[in-house]
Amino acid sequence: MFVLLELLTNMQNEQSNGLIAGLLIMSFGLLERKKLMWASLCIVFSVFIKIFGVVGFALFLFYPQKWKLAMYTVGWTLLLLLIPLIWIDLGQYTALFESYKQMLSEDHSISYGYSVMGWIYT
Repeated sequence: MFVLLELLTNMQNEQSNGLIAGLLIMSFGLLERKKLMWASLCIVFSVFIKIFGVVGFALFLFYPQKWKLAMYTVGWTLLLLLIPLIWIDLGQYTALFESYKQMLSEDHSISYGYSVMGWIYT
């Protein structure tokens, strides 16, 4: 009930914060049940959706078999990175990553003026 209003606002505005929080909570539950493979998948999914999911990797520090968790994470990451190659060729895939890289590099200069840092700079 504590976060219900915030969750509803996120859902109405088509934001993925609730999904990321759910995936991180689910990964915690799976780690508690010693289902390392599925917990790793939840965290990797959250990172692929939004970079904030990287925080979930801090959970690995509190559980044994860190190397196993790391190997599952590398495996899921490689699998999820390679799945699009089923439908598109490697040239188009690398072009998409280059386009994404360019978009991210230009995003800072465009949105900088609307941030607190932009206001301070001005």
